[in-house]
Amino acid sequence: MKQLFCLLVFLGASLFAESWAQTNSCQTVELYLYAKDNSGLIADANIRFWRPADSLSYRLKTDSLGRCRACLPLAQKEYQVQIQHKIFSSQTFSLQLDGSDSTIYKKVGLDRLPGYLLELSITEFLQGQGDSLAAGEYSLEGVTIEIYNKTQYKQELRLVEHPHHEISFLMEQGNEYIFMLRKQGYYSKRMRANVNVNDCILCMEGFGELTPGVAESLTQDNSMGTLVSNVNLRPLAVGEKMKLDNIYYDYGSSQIRPESYATLDQLAEMMRDNPNVYMELSAHTDCRGSKAFNLELSQNRANNVVQYIQERLPNGADRVKAQGYGESKPLNSCVDGISCSEELHQQNRRTELLVLDVVDDEDYINRPLASIMQEELESEILAANNSSYFKEKDPSQQKAQQKPTIPGPIPPNYSGYKIELSRSQESPALDHPIFMAFSTVFLDIDEQGFISFMVGDYSSEEEVNKALDKFRSRFSKAKAVYYKLGIRQ
Repeated sequence: MKQLFCLLVFLGASLFAESWAQTNSCQTVELYLYAKDNSGLIADANIRFWRPADSLSYRLKTDSLGRCRACLPLAQKEYQVQIQHKIFSSQTFSLQLDGSDSTIYKKVGLDRLPGYLLELSITEFLQGQGDSLAAGEYSLEGVTIEIYNKTQYKQELRLVEHPHHEISFLMEQGNEYIFMLRKQGYYSKRMRANVNVNDCILCMEGFGELTPGVAESLTQDNSMGTLVSNVNLRPLAVGEKMKLDNIYYDYGSSQIRPESYATLDQLAEMMRDNPNVYMELSAHTDCRGSKAFNLELSQNRANNVVQYIQERLPNGADRVKAQGYGESKPLNSCVDGISCSEELHQQNRRTELLVLDVVDDEDYINRPLASIMQEELESEILAANNSSYFKEKDPSQQKAQQKPTIPGPIPPNYSGYKIELSRSQESPALDHPIFMAFSTVFLDIDEQGFISFMVGDYSSEEEVNKALDKFRSRFSKAKAVYYKLGIRQ
């Protein structure tokens, strides 16, 4: 339980003792911090008092009521106060002690920083319990938690086998974040958050239900605030069956309908993030029609779904098997000769997943998310290299088929390696083939006015040189460039 008043912690212990011995007196100062948007008092703020005359410094924190109390030595009556908090603006001001026995009370309002503080808790999904598990009841510790900033191409957080089931993370405006949760014996889970980027003010994918915090709520325009989310991880179990909803075909056809793509894309991502899982994907029909026709139809449907998934998996052809069972495995009594309602027939028309095997894959569990994201980026680039967008065609057709990337400058705080694909003195048009083919392109302009097209993000010379071999098959003049704090070296 938090103390009603925070304890004073000072760095210059010896200086404090000397000052105290000289004056043997102090004056009490009590601060109250509150949010200017009326969302409540501010707890856990870092407060620092220091004296300009001798650099004596004291550090403390606000309690759950946004309050801190300190007794400051009167040897020097002028102090500077610095306030810092992870989701509120910093503030510094001067404080003058009057030397009396009276306590000095001061209220300080802070502006909330644009963005969202995400309070994330992780629990275990228990079969038959649904998704509404209370955080703490089934809390799951030891999860590797990672957050990757896809906008700035850097890893923001990596907690290997985190000993707690909760984290707090500030999502800043203008960024796309990828969250990855992994634990041996559980399905890995990937989530996305777009914060005022990619045409989203706040788009959260894979987090389940999001609620405002108890003490801090969202602001009226949803530009900042606190979000609370509980995420379930599902244990891996050989022999487990899972029904796939929202997969549709036309009557008597094996052709997948477009409204099924979202579900299949999620399935492909789940398989990609769990390379240690081998599955059977099965299709089932109802009993209407001949057994031979239903068997062939279900096999063709399963084949088409598996083909769709395999095309989106790196080296995944052997991890998912297609199997059609026709009408041979009904879930109810609707078989030939039995009159059934359409609802009962619908129960038998289904697509299922069966877990065939789970192999140990500690290398993947321990592999940093930044490395995984880099590999995916390389795959996108290589796929783009082989695409028809590099062939001469009607520019209007290019625009109709793919929205061009909006290029940006090298971030000022970026340090690492990028690959220069080409270099030109001509200003590129928005429908330039590189913008049409790559998801992210940076432009770097040198003092002579040459424009370089930069892609990728590599932390070491070894990594970038390995990637260069792939790029040079299409871009013969591609080369590695190192940046330090946004400056080309």
